[in-house]
Amino acid sequence: MEEGKAGERRAAEEMRKLFPHLYDKFSREQWARLRANMPLEVSDEDLNELRGLNDPVSLDEVEEIYLPLGRLLNIHMSMASGLVRVKDSFLGRPSFRPTYIIAVTGSVAVGKSTFSRVLAEVLSRWANHPSVELVTTDGFLFPNEELEKRGLMERKGFPESYDQRRMLEFLIALRQGAQTLKVPVYSHDSYNIVPNEFLEIRRPEILILEGLNLLQVHLLDGTRTPKIFASDLIDFSIYVDAEELQIRQWYLERCM
Repeated sequence: MEEGKAGERRAAEEMRKLFPHLYDKFSREQWARLRANMPLEVSDEDLNELRGLNDPVSLDEVEEIYLPLGRLLNIHMSMASGLVRVKDSFLGRPSFRPTYIIAVTGSVAVGKSTFSRVLAEVLSRWANHPSVELVTTDGFLFPNEELEKRGLMERKGFPESYDQRRMLEFLIALRQGAQTLKVPVYSHDSYNIVPNEFLEIRRPEILILEGLNLLQVHLLDGTRTPKIFASDLIDFSIYVDAEELQIRQWYLERCM
């Protein structure tokens, strides 16, 4: 899996070299200035509830990183919502605003979970207080019993260890406006799907989907015909990255 992530990183670097005009690069100071007048509504007490193991997040970081990102997402969502309204008006039908889906992905131990929790809190504090739900792809892993049956226990976390059909059906139903959806719950104590336990999702305005492999594509076995990918159903994607040596250190600290 880490070889795959390293490959993604090399491919992205090659793309940057070939097409430098496709990318905008910012220093921390430059990015922080893009916050403009986006207010800080999160307190240090709130952060204490959101921090993960060995994931120190400060209010300065929220101000300098998350608030500019929140402002950018606000702009994207406003434009997307406006386009939906114009399209529905053009077609002469009632306006329907689907859930806005944000993907957060990256390597193991890079801080995706803490990043997603803090981002969800920041977005939910907007002036209009949108409903925000956070779903992790761990819930779409096959149960250990099924992984054993398929000979995939040693491949847990790789794309083939996930119930891709179930995850895609969830995303499609969400986009179609399903009122209530159920997501299986994964336990990090038993390292398995919890039988008969589900997270209920009630048509949020924003859904953050966090996990591995969300931006990877996978062709059908033996063919060159692509099937639908999770990325086809995502409105905005965020790849959390760091130097490999740093990620390795974070992973070791987590394990210890």
